Amino acid sequence: MLFYILHQVLGEEMFNEIIKSYYQKYYLSGATTREFIAHTKKVSGMNLNKLFNDWIFTTNYYNYLKMVFQCLN
Repeated sequence: MLFYILHQVLGEEMFNEIIKSYYQKYYLSGATTREFIAHTKKVSGMNLNKLFNDWIFTTNYYNYLKMVFQCLN
């Protein structure tokens, strides 16, 4: 679901660039969630602090799920 939301926020081209460059950088070593967050913010150039804080570090992810399910209906 987080990837779906990122895709919606960033757009297809930027989302694909982030996933591609993240994989190329970390496919041998692996990475942490914090490294994924830092990479996403760096490549996108966007302030995604609220999204990541809400989704990963708090229980506010529920609000995003409600938004997604409302859009799908």
